[in-house]
Amino acid sequence: MFDFQRINLIARREVTTRFRMKAYRTTLIVQIVMALVAGFLPIAISYFASDVTGGGTVLVVDQTNGDFATILNANLQGDIPGLAALEVKTTTDDIDTVRKQVDDGDVVGAVIVTENNGTPHYEVLTSGGGALDIASIRLQSAVTASSVQLQAELSGLPPDEAAALVAAPAVSVESPEGDTESIADNFSGPIFAIVNIGLVLIYMMFIMYGTWVAGGVVEEKANRIMEIMVNAATPRDLMIGKILGVLIAGLCQTIPMLLTGAIAFTLQPRLADLLDVNLTSAFDLDFSAVSFQAVWVILVYFICGYALYGALFAAAGSLVSRQEDVNQAISPMLLLIIVGLMTSYAVMAFPNSMAAKVLFLVPLTSPYVALPRILLGDPAAWEIALSIALLAVTGLAAMIMAGKVYRHGVLMYGQKASFLNIFRLRQQQVAR
Repeated sequence: MFDFQRINLIARREVTTRFRMKAYRTTLIVQIVMALVAGFLPIAISYFASDVTGGGTVLVVDQTNGDFATILNANLQGDIPGLAALEVKTTTDDIDTVRKQVDDGDVVGAVIVTENNGTPHYEVLTSGGGALDIASIRLQSAVTASSVQLQAELSGLPPDEAAALVAAPAVSVESPEGDTESIADNFSGPIFAIVNIGLVLIYMMFIMYGTWVAGGVVEEKANRIMEIMVNAATPRDLMIGKILGVLIAGLCQTIPMLLTGAIAFTLQPRLADLLDVNLTSAFDLDFSAVSFQAVWVILVYFICGYALYGALFAAAGSLVSRQEDVNQAISPMLLLIIVGLMTSYAVMAFPNSMAAKVLFLVPLTSPYVALPRILLGDPAAWEIALSIALLAVTGLAAMIMAGKVYRHGVLMYGQKASFLNIFRLRQQQVAR
């Protein structure tokens, strides 16, 4: 059915051609650098944001002689993702001295409590100085909750009941299928970040390498090289060799980038210790636990998905003879890729819903849904195996069907190449 020796020769030619291109080598270097930057970006964020997200001290100047500092301290110890607890201390220093301590960065912030006609007044000071500063927003929220709690206690409400008034409620989310999950169970900053990065990578790789395939076919048709090549190999072998060659060239770019990023993410805790940075204090960005799991998911589903989309791009490229017409020819494939990407974002909030389970098995969408389904959800092993098997089988079927289109399309010059014309040529050959 296939001449693997000829396919190998065509694939090697395609890989060699790509390796000799300066743009290819430059892109490889840029991708590795970007992976390093992305891998160590959380440490940089943690380092420069440590003053607002890390631990620190908040001074309280309470001129009402109340118990506000104790209540505020309790409200600042909550388990907030990406934010460390703040220590609250009462001080007897004058207000000007406290302001200077805040301005000098000796403390994270300060709260000045005064009373006007029996009504308490609160002034929040932070080193950032802005009302929308992270520390300022955090202190404003804690001060508001503490004020309500203090007034409830002064009104005679027991302290535990007063604290319950300002406690964060437990919120759960229910999907249309009836699946109920808590926000805390579904949300993880590092995994969500990796899923989003992976989806963008798969989206870009499908488009870039698919365009390589279609553009290469059109270029060979325009230069009349195709007429020579079809004498040395069958059109189907030519198509598969080109798809395989672009895949190998693409993996030679993708694998170093993914491994570099995964290693950089894994080394974050050690580097953070060397720099004395509280890594988990800034947006909870510790990717080491899931980075290599994401690598295998991206690689497996990219390879299997590329067999499907690469065949479609090759068939589309064979239908035109000019580079100016390539974008129009591949527009249906681009639409499929965009729809697949959108479905992944649609199911990200409910990775265990029925919609996610179904789209995980649909070959056109599984390369995208796989990341949120596997990393955020809880699929059974048989679901993963079935999803990969269906995608691989569909890719093989697409190769066979695209080969029939490719065989007629690559030799169609001077006439409009459409699926209808190819079907007519196919029928004429059968009649003969």
